[in-house]
Amino acid sequence: MSETSARRELKGTADGSGDSLAELRSLLLGPEQSRLGRLQERLDDPGLLAQDVSRVLPLAVGLSSAESHRLQAALLPVVQESIHISVRKDPHILANALFPILGPAIRTAVARALSAMVQSLHSVLEQGLSLQGLKWRVEAIRTGRPFAEVVLLHTLIYRVEQVLLIHCRTGLLLQHVLHPAVISRDPDVVAGMLTAIQDFVRDSFNLQSGQTLESFEAGDLRVWVESGPEAALVAIIRGIPPQDLRRKLQESIESIHRELAKDLQEFAGDASVFQVASFQLEACLETQTIRRRTTPYGFWLLLGAGLLALFLWSFFSIRETRRWTDYIGRLKQEPGIVLVAAEKQRGKYFVSGLHDPLARHPSELLKESGVSADRVVSRWEPYPSGVPAFVLERAKAMLAPPETVNLSFANGTLHLSGVAPHGWITEARRFARWVPGVVRVELETLDDLERRQLDALKQRLEGETVRFQPGSSQLLPGQARLIENLGQELARLARLASESGLNARVDIFGHTDDSGSEQLNAQVSDQRAAALKRLLESSAGAPLAMTTQGLGSSQPVRVGTSSQDRAWNRRASLRISLSPGAGQETRLP
Repeated sequence: MSETSARRELKGTADGSGDSLAELRSLLLGPEQSRLGRLQERLDDPGLLAQDVSRVLPLAVGLSSAESHRLQAALLPVVQESIHISVRKDPHILANALFPILGPAIRTAVARALSAMVQSLHSVLEQGLSLQGLKWRVEAIRTGRPFAEVVLLHTLIYRVEQVLLIHCRTGLLLQHVLHPAVISRDPDVVAGMLTAIQDFVRDSFNLQSGQTLESFEAGDLRVWVESGPEAALVAIIRGIPPQDLRRKLQESIESIHRELAKDLQEFAGDASVFQVASFQLEACLETQTIRRRTTPYGFWLLLGAGLLALFLWSFFSIRETRRWTDYIGRLKQEPGIVLVAAEKQRGKYFVSGLHDPLARHPSELLKESGVSADRVVSRWEPYPSGVPAFVLERAKAMLAPPETVNLSFANGTLHLSGVAPHGWITEARRFARWVPGVVRVELETLDDLERRQLDALKQRLEGETVRFQPGSSQLLPGQARLIENLGQELARLARLASESGLNARVDIFGHTDDSGSEQLNAQVSDQRAAALKRLLESSAGAPLAMTTQGLGSSQPVRVGTSSQDRAWNRRASLRISLSPGAGQETRLP
Protein backbone atom coordinates (compact mmCIF):
# COMPACT_ATOMS: atom_id res chain seq x y z
CA MET A 1 0.00 0.00 0.00
CA SER A 2 1.34 3.47 -0.87
CA GLU A 3 2.09 6.20 1.62
CA THR A 4 -0.71 8.40 0.25
CA SER A 5 -3.27 5.66 0.73
CA ALA A 6 -2.13 5.03 4.27
CA ARG A 7 -2.47 8.69 5.07
CA ARG A 8 -5.99 8.72 3.64
CA GLU A 9 -7.01 5.74 5.75
CA LEU A 10 -5.57 7.35 8.92
CA LYS A 11 -7.34 10.53 8.05
CA GLY A 12 -10.57 8.69 7.48
CA THR A 13 -10.25 6.92 10.80
CA ALA A 14 -9.55 10.12 12.51
CA ASP A 15 -12.59 11.68 10.99
CA GLY A 16 -14.69 8.66 12.05
CA SER A 17 -15.79 7.92 8.52
CA GLY A 18 -13.38 5.01 7.61
CA ASP A 19 -15.65 2.24 8.80
CA SER A 20 -18.53 3.56 6.83
CA LEU A 21 -16.57 3.67 3.59
CA ALA A 22 -15.19 0.18 4.08
CA GLU A 23 -18.64 -1.17 4.73
CA LEU A 24 -19.97 0.61 1.65
CA ARG A 25 -17.09 -0.72 -0.49
CA SER A 26 -17.76 -4.23 0.76
CA LEU A 27 -21.42 -3.98 -0.13
CA LEU A 28 -20.79 -2.61 -3.61
CA LEU A 29 -17.66 -4.53 -4.77
CA GLY A 30 -17.56 -7.61 -2.54
CA PRO A 31 -18.75 -10.29 -5.03
CA GLU A 32 -16.59 -9.00 -7.88
CA GLN A 33 -13.52 -8.83 -5.64
CA SER A 34 -14.13 -12.42 -4.55
CA ARG A 35 -14.33 -13.63 -8.17
CA LEU A 36 -11.27 -11.61 -9.16
CA GLY A 37 -9.40 -13.15 -6.30
CA ARG A 38 -10.28 -16.66 -7.32
CA LEU A 39 -9.34 -15.85 -10.92
CA GLN A 40 -6.01 -14.46 -9.80
CA GLU A 41 -5.46 -17.57 -7.73
CA ARG A 42 -6.05 -19.80 -10.80
CA LEU A 43 -3.68 -17.74 -12.86
CA ASP A 44 -1.01 -17.87 -10.21
CA ASP A 45 -1.40 -21.63 -9.45
CA PRO A 46 0.05 -23.83 -12.31
CA GLY A 47 -1.87 -26.89 -11.12
CA LEU A 48 -5.25 -25.22 -11.36
CA LEU A 49 -4.34 -23.66 -14.70
CA ALA A 50 -3.35 -27.09 -16.06
CA GLN A 51 -6.69 -28.55 -14.95
CA ASP A 52 -8.55 -25.78 -16.79
CA VAL A 53 -6.50 -26.25 -19.96
CA SER A 54 -6.93 -30.04 -19.89
CA ARG A 55 -10.70 -29.64 -19.92
CA VAL A 56 -10.77 -27.51 -23.08
CA LEU A 57 -7.65 -28.83 -24.86
CA PRO A 58 -9.33 -31.82 -26.69
CA LEU A 59 -12.16 -29.58 -27.90
CA ALA A 60 -9.67 -26.93 -29.03
CA VAL A 61 -7.54 -29.48 -30.90
CA GLY A 62 -10.62 -30.90 -32.65
CA LEU A 63 -11.84 -27.45 -33.69
CA SER A 64 -8.37 -26.44 -34.94
CA SER A 65 -7.98 -29.66 -37.01
CA ALA A 66 -11.41 -29.16 -38.57
CA GLU A 67 -10.81 -25.52 -39.47
CA SER A 68 -7.20 -25.65 -40.72
CA HIS A 69 -3.90 -27.54 -40.58
CA ARG A 70 -2.06 -24.92 -38.56
CA LEU A 71 -2.06 -27.05 -35.43
CA GLN A 72 -0.54 -30.04 -37.29
CA ALA A 73 2.07 -27.80 -38.85
CA ALA A 74 2.95 -26.37 -35.45
CA LEU A 75 3.17 -29.78 -33.72
CA LEU A 76 5.02 -31.59 -36.55
CA PRO A 77 8.55 -30.24 -35.74
CA VAL A 78 8.03 -30.95 -32.05
CA VAL A 79 6.90 -34.55 -32.67
CA GLN A 80 9.73 -35.21 -35.13
CA GLU A 81 12.33 -33.81 -32.76
CA SER A 82 10.90 -35.89 -29.92
CA ILE A 83 11.13 -39.08 -31.99
CA HIS A 84 14.73 -38.28 -32.98
CA ILE A 85 15.70 -37.64 -29.37
CA SER A 86 14.03 -40.86 -28.25
CA VAL A 87 15.75 -42.94 -30.95
CA ARG A 88 19.18 -41.43 -30.19
CA LYS A 89 18.69 -42.00 -26.48
CA ASP A 90 17.41 -45.59 -26.67
CA PRO A 91 16.43 -47.11 -30.08
CA HIS A 92 15.06 -50.23 -28.44
CA ILE A 93 12.04 -48.32 -27.11
CA LEU A 94 10.72 -47.55 -30.60
CA ALA A 95 11.86 -50.96 -31.94
CA ASN A 96 10.01 -52.79 -29.13
CA ALA A 97 6.89 -50.71 -29.73
CA LEU A 98 6.89 -51.45 -33.50
CA PHE A 99 8.04 -55.07 -33.23
CA PRO A 100 4.57 -56.76 -33.14
CA ILE A 101 3.42 -54.71 -36.20
CA LEU A 102 6.50 -54.24 -38.37
CA GLY A 103 7.40 -57.94 -38.66
CA PRO A 104 3.99 -59.11 -40.01
CA ALA A 105 3.84 -56.16 -42.42
CA ILE A 106 7.24 -56.99 -43.93
CA ARG A 107 6.49 -60.69 -44.23
CA THR A 108 3.11 -60.00 -45.85
CA ALA A 109 4.80 -57.89 -48.54
CA VAL A 110 7.44 -60.56 -49.17
CA ALA A 111 4.82 -63.32 -49.25
CA ARG A 112 2.94 -61.51 -52.02
CA ALA A 113 6.08 -61.34 -54.19
CA LEU A 114 7.25 -64.93 -53.71
CA SER A 115 5.32 -68.15 -54.26
CA ALA A 116 5.20 -70.32 -51.16
CA MET A 117 6.20 -73.96 -51.29
CA VAL A 118 3.59 -76.20 -49.71
CA GLN A 119 4.61 -79.80 -49.13
CA SER A 120 3.03 -82.54 -47.02
CA LEU A 121 4.15 -85.79 -45.48
CA HIS A 122 3.05 -89.00 -47.21
CA SER A 123 1.61 -91.82 -45.25
CA VAL A 124 3.77 -94.93 -44.75
CA LEU A 125 0.95 -96.98 -46.27
CA GLU A 126 1.44 -95.24 -49.61
CA GLN A 127 4.94 -96.74 -49.73
CA GLY A 128 3.82 -100.21 -48.74
CA LEU A 129 3.02 -101.69 -52.17
CA SER A 130 5.59 -99.84 -54.29
CA LEU A 131 8.91 -101.33 -55.42
CA GLN A 132 10.77 -98.79 -53.30
CA GLY A 133 8.54 -99.67 -50.33
CA LEU A 134 9.40 -103.37 -50.70
CA LYS A 135 13.10 -102.49 -50.63
CA TRP A 136 12.61 -100.48 -47.46
CA ARG A 137 10.72 -103.37 -45.86
CA VAL A 138 13.66 -105.67 -46.56
CA GLU A 139 15.97 -103.05 -45.03
CA ALA A 140 13.74 -102.82 -41.95
CA ILE A 141 13.85 -106.62 -41.50
CA ARG A 142 17.61 -106.70 -42.04
CA THR A 143 18.41 -103.87 -39.62
CA GLY A 144 15.68 -104.61 -37.09
CA ARG A 145 14.28 -101.08 -37.29
CA PRO A 146 10.59 -100.30 -37.57
CA PHE A 147 9.38 -99.89 -41.15
CA ALA A 148 8.09 -96.40 -40.40
CA GLU A 149 11.53 -95.33 -39.18
CA VAL A 150 13.22 -96.67 -42.31
CA VAL A 151 10.73 -94.81 -44.50
CA LEU A 152 11.29 -91.63 -42.51
CA LEU A 153 15.07 -91.90 -42.84
CA HIS A 154 14.82 -92.17 -46.63
CA THR A 155 12.10 -89.60 -47.17
CA LEU A 156 12.80 -87.00 -44.47
CA ILE A 157 13.59 -83.48 -45.67
CA TYR A 158 13.38 -81.80 -42.26
CA ARG A 159 11.64 -82.19 -38.88
CA VAL A 160 11.27 -79.70 -36.04
CA GLU A 161 11.99 -81.87 -33.00
CA GLN A 162 11.83 -79.29 -30.18
CA VAL A 163 10.65 -75.73 -29.67
CA LEU A 164 11.65 -73.74 -26.56
CA LEU A 165 10.44 -70.35 -25.32
CA ILE A 166 13.23 -68.72 -23.23
CA HIS A 167 13.04 -65.48 -21.26
CA CYS A 168 15.72 -63.11 -22.54
CA ARG A 169 16.41 -61.22 -19.30
CA THR A 170 16.64 -64.22 -16.92
CA GLY A 171 17.51 -67.03 -19.37
CA LEU A 172 14.82 -69.23 -17.84
CA LEU A 173 12.68 -71.66 -19.78
CA LEU A 174 9.10 -70.40 -20.15
CA GLN A 175 7.58 -73.15 -22.30
CA HIS A 176 8.77 -76.28 -24.15
CA VAL A 177 7.17 -78.63 -26.71
CA LEU A 178 8.59 -81.87 -28.12
CA HIS A 179 7.89 -83.98 -31.22
CA PRO A 180 6.21 -87.30 -30.24
CA ALA A 181 8.89 -89.36 -31.98
CA VAL A 182 11.78 -87.63 -30.19
CA ILE A 183 13.26 -88.41 -26.76
CA SER A 184 14.81 -85.30 -25.20
CA ARG A 185 16.88 -84.43 -22.15
CA ASP A 186 15.81 -82.00 -19.44
CA PRO A 187 14.53 -78.90 -21.29
CA ASP A 188 15.78 -76.58 -18.50
CA VAL A 189 19.31 -77.85 -19.07
CA VAL A 190 18.89 -77.31 -22.81
CA ALA A 191 17.64 -73.77 -22.21
CA GLY A 192 20.54 -73.03 -19.90
CA MET A 193 23.05 -74.32 -22.41
CA LEU A 194 21.51 -72.22 -25.18
CA THR A 195 21.61 -69.12 -22.96
CA ALA A 196 25.25 -69.85 -22.15
CA ILE A 197 26.05 -70.18 -25.84
CA GLN A 198 24.33 -66.87 -26.55
CA ASP A 199 26.32 -65.14 -23.81
CA PHE A 200 29.53 -66.75 -25.00
CA VAL A 201 29.03 -65.55 -28.58
CA ARG A 202 28.02 -62.07 -27.46
CA ASP A 203 31.02 -61.70 -25.14
CA SER A 204 33.58 -63.36 -27.44
CA PHE A 205 32.76 -61.43 -30.59
CA ASN A 206 31.83 -58.07 -29.10
CA LEU A 207 28.33 -58.05 -30.54
CA GLN A 208 26.50 -54.77 -30.27
CA SER A 209 23.49 -54.34 -28.09
CA GLY A 210 20.44 -56.05 -29.58
CA GLN A 211 22.43 -58.46 -31.76
CA THR A 212 21.94 -62.18 -31.04
CA LEU A 213 22.97 -65.56 -32.39
CA GLU A 214 20.36 -66.54 -35.01
CA SER A 215 21.43 -70.10 -35.92
CA PHE A 216 24.11 -72.76 -35.47
CA GLU A 217 24.58 -76.41 -36.40
CA ALA A 218 25.55 -79.53 -34.48
CA GLY A 219 25.91 -82.64 -36.64
CA ASP A 220 22.67 -83.12 -38.60
CA LEU A 221 20.82 -80.82 -36.17
CA ARG A 222 20.21 -77.13 -36.78
CA VAL A 223 19.24 -74.62 -34.11
CA TRP A 224 17.28 -71.54 -35.21
CA VAL A 225 16.77 -68.66 -32.78
CA GLU A 226 14.14 -65.96 -33.26
CA SER A 227 14.54 -63.25 -30.63
CA GLY A 228 12.00 -60.72 -29.45
CA PRO A 229 12.22 -57.85 -26.99
CA GLU A 230 11.40 -60.04 -23.95
CA ALA A 231 11.64 -63.68 -25.09
CA ALA A 232 13.32 -65.86 -27.71
CA LEU A 233 11.90 -68.81 -29.62
CA VAL A 234 14.40 -71.65 -30.19
CA ALA A 235 13.70 -74.45 -32.73
CA ILE A 236 15.86 -77.60 -32.88
CA ILE A 237 15.57 -79.00 -36.44
CA ARG A 238 16.81 -82.19 -38.08
CA GLY A 239 17.49 -81.89 -41.80
CA ILE A 240 17.41 -78.85 -44.10
CA PRO A 241 14.42 -76.61 -43.38
CA PRO A 242 13.00 -74.05 -45.83
CA GLN A 243 12.98 -70.31 -45.19
CA ASP A 244 9.21 -70.45 -44.71
CA LEU A 245 9.85 -72.14 -41.35
CA ARG A 246 11.79 -69.10 -40.13
CA ARG A 247 8.89 -66.91 -41.17
CA LYS A 248 6.59 -69.12 -39.11
CA LEU A 249 8.88 -68.86 -36.10
CA GLN A 250 8.91 -65.05 -36.48
CA GLU A 251 5.12 -64.94 -36.58
CA SER A 252 4.91 -67.12 -33.47
CA ILE A 253 7.29 -65.01 -31.35
CA GLU A 254 5.50 -61.84 -32.48
CA SER A 255 2.13 -63.33 -31.58
CA ILE A 256 3.41 -64.35 -28.14
CA HIS A 257 4.67 -60.80 -27.52
CA ARG A 258 1.33 -59.33 -28.53
CA GLU A 259 -0.68 -61.63 -26.26
CA LEU A 260 1.70 -61.93 -23.29
CA ALA A 261 3.62 -58.68 -23.38
CA LYS A 262 2.74 -57.66 -19.81
CA ASP A 263 3.47 -61.14 -18.39
CA LEU A 264 6.86 -61.19 -20.13
CA GLN A 265 7.81 -57.78 -18.72
CA GLU A 266 6.70 -58.68 -15.17
CA PHE A 267 8.10 -62.26 -15.19
CA ALA A 268 9.58 -63.18 -11.81
CA GLY A 269 10.04 -66.95 -12.11
CA ASP A 270 6.49 -68.32 -12.41
CA ALA A 271 6.24 -69.87 -15.93
CA SER A 272 2.74 -71.31 -15.47
CA VAL A 273 1.13 -68.27 -17.06
CA PHE A 274 2.87 -69.11 -20.35
CA GLN A 275 1.10 -72.47 -20.70
CA VAL A 276 -1.22 -70.78 -23.22
CA ALA A 277 1.76 -70.31 -25.56
CA SER A 278 2.19 -74.09 -25.96
CA PHE A 279 -0.39 -74.14 -28.78
CA GLN A 280 1.66 -71.69 -30.86
CA LEU A 281 4.84 -73.64 -30.16
CA GLU A 282 3.22 -76.93 -31.17
CA ALA A 283 2.21 -75.37 -34.48
CA CYS A 284 5.93 -75.03 -35.25
CA LEU A 285 6.55 -78.80 -34.92
CA GLU A 286 6.59 -79.45 -38.67
CA THR A 287 7.79 -82.50 -40.57
CA GLN A 288 8.34 -82.64 -44.32
CA THR A 289 9.32 -85.70 -46.35
CA ILE A 290 9.94 -86.50 -50.01
CA ARG A 291 6.71 -87.19 -51.78
CA ARG A 292 6.78 -90.55 -53.47
CA ARG A 293 3.82 -92.03 -55.28
CA THR A 294 3.44 -95.31 -57.03
CA THR A 295 2.40 -94.49 -60.57
CA PRO A 296 -0.61 -96.60 -61.63
CA TYR A 297 -0.59 -98.57 -64.85
CA GLY A 298 -3.38 -96.42 -66.20
CA PHE A 299 -1.10 -93.42 -65.97
CA TRP A 300 1.61 -95.15 -68.00
CA LEU A 301 -0.97 -96.20 -70.58
CA LEU A 302 -2.29 -92.67 -70.76
CA LEU A 303 1.26 -91.31 -70.96
CA GLY A 304 2.12 -93.78 -73.72
CA ALA A 305 -1.01 -92.89 -75.65
CA GLY A 306 -0.19 -89.22 -75.26
CA LEU A 307 3.38 -89.75 -76.46
CA LEU A 308 2.14 -91.81 -79.41
CA ALA A 309 -0.38 -89.12 -80.30
CA LEU A 310 2.37 -86.50 -80.02
CA PHE A 311 4.66 -88.59 -82.24
CA LEU A 312 1.96 -89.09 -84.86
CA TRP A 313 1.04 -85.41 -84.78
CA SER A 314 4.70 -84.43 -85.11
CA PHE A 315 5.22 -86.94 -87.95
CA PHE A 316 2.23 -85.75 -89.97
CA SER A 317 2.98 -82.11 -89.19
CA ILE A 318 6.60 -82.45 -90.33
CA ARG A 319 5.52 -84.38 -93.42
CA GLU A 320 2.93 -81.74 -94.28
CA THR A 321 5.50 -78.99 -93.79
CA ARG A 322 7.99 -80.76 -96.03
CA ARG A 323 5.37 -81.30 -98.71
CA TRP A 324 4.38 -77.65 -98.57
CA THR A 325 8.03 -76.62 -98.79
CA ASP A 326 8.51 -78.94 -101.76
CA TYR A 327 5.44 -77.44 -103.47
CA ILE A 328 6.73 -73.89 -102.96
CA GLY A 329 10.13 -74.95 -104.31
CA ARG A 330 8.51 -76.46 -107.40
CA LEU A 331 6.54 -73.27 -108.02
CA LYS A 332 9.68 -71.15 -107.77
CA GLN A 333 11.61 -73.37 -110.19
CA GLU A 334 8.84 -73.97 -112.73
CA PRO A 335 9.26 -71.81 -115.90
CA GLY A 336 6.33 -69.52 -116.56
CA ILE A 337 5.21 -69.28 -112.92
CA VAL A 338 5.95 -66.27 -110.69
CA LEU A 339 5.19 -66.85 -106.98
CA VAL A 340 4.04 -63.62 -105.29
CA ALA A 341 2.87 -64.74 -101.83
CA ALA A 342 2.64 -67.97 -99.82
CA GLU A 343 1.47 -68.18 -96.21
CA LYS A 344 -0.39 -70.33 -93.70
CA GLN A 345 -3.42 -69.06 -91.78
CA ARG A 346 -5.85 -70.94 -89.54
CA GLY A 347 -4.77 -74.36 -90.78
CA LYS A 348 -4.99 -73.45 -94.51
CA TYR A 349 -2.37 -72.51 -97.07
CA PHE A 350 -2.78 -69.42 -99.24
CA VAL A 351 -0.73 -69.01 -102.43
CA SER A 352 -0.96 -66.42 -105.21
CA GLY A 353 1.08 -65.40 -108.23
CA LEU A 354 1.28 -65.18 -112.05
CA HIS A 355 0.88 -68.12 -114.42
CA ASP A 356 1.71 -68.33 -118.13
CA PRO A 357 -1.03 -70.32 -119.93
CA LEU A 358 1.69 -72.26 -121.77
CA ALA A 359 3.37 -73.35 -118.49
CA ARG A 360 2.36 -76.33 -116.36
CA HIS A 361 -0.63 -75.55 -114.19
CA PRO A 362 0.15 -75.17 -110.44
CA SER A 363 -2.51 -77.79 -109.66
CA GLU A 364 -0.31 -80.43 -111.33
CA LEU A 365 2.63 -79.43 -109.15
CA LEU A 366 0.35 -79.48 -106.10
CA LYS A 367 -0.75 -83.02 -106.89
CA GLU A 368 2.85 -84.16 -107.37
CA SER A 369 3.94 -82.62 -104.04
CA GLY A 370 1.29 -84.58 -102.10
CA VAL A 371 -0.29 -81.56 -100.36
CA SER A 372 -4.04 -81.89 -99.90
CA ALA A 373 -5.82 -79.65 -102.38
CA ASP A 374 -8.58 -78.95 -99.84
CA ARG A 375 -6.10 -77.10 -97.61
CA VAL A 376 -4.72 -74.85 -100.38
CA VAL A 377 -6.42 -71.66 -101.55
CA SER A 378 -4.81 -70.55 -104.83
CA ARG A 379 -5.13 -67.40 -106.89
CA TRP A 380 -3.27 -67.27 -110.21
CA GLU A 381 -3.38 -64.42 -112.73
CA PRO A 382 -2.48 -65.15 -116.38
CA TYR A 383 0.49 -63.37 -117.90
CA PRO A 384 2.86 -63.90 -120.88
CA SER A 385 6.26 -64.88 -119.56
CA GLY A 386 9.57 -64.27 -121.30
CA VAL A 387 10.62 -67.92 -121.27
CA PRO A 388 12.16 -68.55 -124.75
CA ALA A 389 10.26 -71.78 -125.29
CA PHE A 390 6.94 -70.09 -124.51
CA VAL A 391 7.76 -67.03 -126.67
CA LEU A 392 8.64 -69.33 -129.57
CA GLU A 393 5.44 -71.31 -129.11
CA ARG A 394 3.37 -68.11 -129.10
CA ALA A 395 5.17 -66.92 -132.25
CA LYS A 396 4.35 -70.17 -134.05
CA ALA A 397 0.73 -69.95 -132.96
CA MET A 398 0.40 -66.33 -134.08
CA LEU A 399 2.41 -66.45 -137.35
CA ALA A 400 1.47 -70.00 -138.47
CA PRO A 401 4.68 -70.47 -140.51
CA PRO A 402 4.80 -72.95 -143.40
CA GLU A 403 6.79 -76.16 -143.06
CA THR A 404 9.67 -74.66 -145.03
CA VAL A 405 10.23 -71.96 -142.37
CA ASN A 406 12.20 -72.46 -139.14
CA LEU A 407 11.71 -70.20 -136.08
CA SER A 408 14.14 -69.66 -133.18
CA PHE A 409 14.23 -67.19 -130.29
CA ALA A 410 17.18 -65.92 -128.26
CA ASN A 411 17.93 -62.74 -126.32
CA GLY A 412 14.67 -61.09 -127.35
CA THR A 413 15.23 -61.67 -131.10
CA LEU A 414 12.98 -63.89 -133.22
CA HIS A 415 14.95 -65.49 -136.05
CA LEU A 416 13.12 -66.72 -139.20
CA SER A 417 14.93 -68.88 -141.75
CA GLY A 418 14.00 -71.03 -144.71
CA VAL A 419 11.73 -70.35 -147.70
CA ALA A 420 8.27 -68.79 -147.55
CA PRO A 421 5.79 -67.13 -149.87
CA HIS A 422 6.18 -63.44 -150.27
CA GLY A 423 2.76 -62.69 -148.78
CA TRP A 424 3.52 -64.67 -145.61
CA ILE A 425 6.86 -62.90 -145.26
CA THR A 426 5.13 -59.54 -145.51
CA GLU A 427 2.61 -60.50 -142.82
CA ALA A 428 5.33 -61.96 -140.60
CA ARG A 429 7.33 -58.77 -140.85
CA ARG A 430 4.27 -56.79 -139.74
CA PHE A 431 3.00 -58.98 -136.90
CA ALA A 432 6.07 -60.74 -135.48
CA ARG A 433 6.90 -57.77 -133.22
CA TRP A 434 3.48 -58.09 -131.60
CA VAL A 435 4.37 -61.48 -130.15
CA PRO A 436 4.81 -61.01 -126.33
CA GLY A 437 8.46 -61.22 -125.47
CA VAL A 438 9.75 -60.41 -128.99
CA VAL A 439 11.87 -57.25 -129.17
CA ARG A 440 13.44 -57.67 -132.62
CA VAL A 441 12.71 -59.78 -135.74
CA GLU A 442 15.51 -61.13 -137.94
CA LEU A 443 14.51 -62.22 -141.50
CA GLU A 444 17.86 -61.97 -143.29
CA THR A 445 18.11 -65.72 -143.71
CA LEU A 446 14.50 -66.10 -144.90
CA ASP A 447 14.15 -66.53 -148.65
CA ASP A 448 11.16 -65.32 -150.66
CA LEU A 449 9.73 -68.25 -152.59
CA GLU A 450 8.46 -66.11 -155.45
CA ARG A 451 11.73 -64.22 -155.59
CA ARG A 452 13.65 -67.48 -155.72
CA GLN A 453 11.44 -68.61 -158.57
CA LEU A 454 11.83 -65.23 -160.25
CA ASP A 455 15.59 -65.42 -159.98
CA ALA A 456 15.63 -68.91 -161.41
CA LEU A 457 13.29 -67.93 -164.21
CA LYS A 458 15.25 -64.79 -164.89
CA GLN A 459 18.49 -66.73 -165.08
CA ARG A 460 16.96 -69.26 -167.43
CA LEU A 461 15.42 -66.59 -169.72
CA GLU A 462 18.63 -64.61 -169.85
CA GLY A 463 20.44 -67.77 -170.91
CA GLU A 464 18.24 -68.32 -173.94
CA THR A 465 19.49 -67.25 -177.40
CA VAL A 466 17.28 -66.59 -180.46
CA ARG A 467 19.28 -67.11 -183.66
CA PHE A 468 18.69 -65.37 -187.00
CA GLN A 469 19.61 -65.91 -190.66
CA PRO A 470 22.76 -64.10 -192.03
CA GLY A 471 22.22 -60.38 -192.74
CA SER A 472 18.51 -60.60 -191.95
CA SER A 473 15.96 -60.33 -189.07
CA GLN A 474 14.45 -63.66 -190.13
CA LEU A 475 14.59 -66.50 -187.59
CA LEU A 476 16.40 -69.65 -188.40
CA PRO A 477 14.19 -72.64 -189.01
CA GLY A 478 13.12 -74.34 -185.76
CA GLN A 479 13.10 -71.15 -183.59
CA ALA A 480 9.28 -70.84 -183.43
CA ARG A 481 9.04 -73.36 -180.58
CA LEU A 482 11.66 -71.40 -178.67
CA ILE A 483 9.74 -68.17 -179.19
CA GLU A 484 6.57 -69.82 -177.85
CA ASN A 485 8.37 -71.07 -174.74
CA LEU A 486 9.92 -67.66 -174.17
CA GLY A 487 6.48 -66.05 -174.37
CA GLN A 488 5.05 -68.44 -171.76
CA GLU A 489 7.99 -67.95 -169.43
CA LEU A 490 7.73 -64.19 -169.70
CA ALA A 491 4.00 -64.39 -168.88
CA ARG A 492 4.90 -66.44 -165.81
CA LEU A 493 7.60 -63.92 -164.95
CA ALA A 494 5.04 -61.12 -165.11
CA ARG A 495 2.68 -63.02 -162.77
CA LEU A 496 5.40 -63.86 -160.20
CA ALA A 497 6.67 -60.31 -160.26
CA SER A 498 3.17 -58.99 -159.67
CA GLU A 499 2.65 -61.39 -156.74
CA SER A 500 5.92 -60.28 -155.27
CA GLY A 501 5.04 -56.62 -155.70
CA LEU A 502 7.80 -56.09 -158.23
CA ASN A 503 7.96 -54.44 -161.60
CA ALA A 504 9.56 -56.53 -164.33
CA ARG A 505 11.25 -55.03 -167.36
CA VAL A 506 12.66 -56.95 -170.34
CA ASP A 507 15.55 -55.51 -172.31
CA ILE A 508 16.01 -57.14 -175.79
CA PHE A 509 19.47 -56.88 -177.37
CA GLY A 510 20.18 -57.61 -181.07
CA HIS A 511 23.62 -59.00 -182.13
CA THR A 512 25.47 -59.60 -185.47
CA ASP A 513 28.69 -61.20 -186.58
CA ASP A 514 31.68 -59.18 -187.74
CA SER A 515 31.30 -59.88 -191.45
CA GLY A 516 29.61 -56.58 -192.34
CA SER A 517 30.28 -52.93 -191.71
CA GLU A 518 29.59 -51.42 -188.38
CA GLN A 519 26.75 -49.30 -189.71
CA LEU A 520 25.14 -52.26 -191.38
CA ASN A 521 25.67 -54.45 -188.35
CA ALA A 522 24.04 -51.84 -186.09
CA GLN A 523 21.02 -51.58 -188.38
CA VAL A 524 20.61 -55.38 -188.60
CA SER A 525 20.97 -55.77 -184.85
CA ASP A 526 18.22 -53.16 -184.25
CA GLN A 527 15.95 -54.97 -186.64
CA ARG A 528 16.58 -58.33 -184.96
CA ALA A 529 15.77 -56.87 -181.47
CA ALA A 530 12.57 -55.24 -182.78
CA ALA A 531 11.50 -58.48 -184.51
CA LEU A 532 11.95 -60.51 -181.30
CA LYS A 533 10.01 -57.90 -179.32
CA ARG A 534 7.04 -58.20 -181.68
CA LEU A 535 7.10 -61.98 -181.46
CA LEU A 536 7.30 -62.01 -177.64
CA GLU A 537 4.57 -59.40 -177.20
CA SER A 538 2.26 -61.44 -179.35
CA SER A 539 2.95 -64.71 -177.49
CA ALA A 540 3.49 -63.53 -173.88
CA GLY A 541 -0.13 -62.51 -173.30
CA ALA A 542 0.87 -60.27 -170.34
CA PRO A 543 1.84 -56.64 -170.34
CA LEU A 544 5.56 -56.39 -169.87
CA ALA A 545 7.74 -53.37 -170.28
CA MET A 546 10.11 -54.25 -173.16
CA THR A 547 12.92 -52.23 -174.64
CA THR A 548 15.12 -52.98 -177.66
CA GLN A 549 18.70 -52.12 -178.43
CA GLY A 550 21.02 -53.13 -181.23
CA LEU A 551 24.57 -53.88 -180.18
CA GLY A 552 25.97 -54.88 -183.59
CA SER A 553 29.02 -57.12 -183.28
CA SER A 554 30.32 -55.48 -180.10
CA GLN A 555 29.34 -58.36 -177.73
CA PRO A 556 30.01 -61.61 -179.60
CA VAL A 557 29.11 -64.90 -177.87
CA ARG A 558 32.02 -66.63 -179.59
CA VAL A 559 35.19 -64.98 -180.73
CA GLY A 560 36.30 -66.44 -184.04
CA THR A 561 35.97 -66.28 -187.80
CA SER A 562 34.64 -69.73 -188.47
CA SER A 563 31.18 -70.20 -189.88
CA GLN A 564 29.98 -71.75 -186.60
CA ASP A 565 31.31 -68.89 -184.50
CA ARG A 566 29.65 -66.36 -186.79
CA ALA A 567 26.36 -68.35 -186.75
CA TRP A 568 26.22 -68.14 -182.92
CA ASN A 569 26.82 -64.39 -182.97
CA ARG A 570 23.81 -63.76 -185.30
CA ARG A 571 21.34 -63.69 -182.40
CA ALA A 572 19.11 -61.76 -179.94
CA SER A 573 19.36 -61.99 -176.10
CA LEU A 574 17.21 -60.93 -173.10
CA ARG A 575 18.08 -59.11 -169.87
CA ILE A 576 15.40 -58.89 -167.16
CA SER A 577 15.31 -56.18 -164.46
CA LEU A 578 13.16 -56.37 -161.29
CA SER A 579 12.36 -53.31 -159.18
CA PRO A 580 9.98 -52.67 -156.21
CA GLY A 581 6.48 -51.69 -157.13
CA ALA A 582 4.63 -48.65 -155.82
CA GLY A 583 4.16 -48.78 -152.01
CA GLN A 584 6.67 -51.63 -151.58
CA GLU A 585 9.75 -51.56 -149.38
CA THR A 586 12.98 -50.90 -151.17
CA ARG A 587 14.72 -53.45 -148.84
CA LEU A 588 13.86 -56.89 -150.14
CA PRO A 589 14.49 -60.14 -148.28
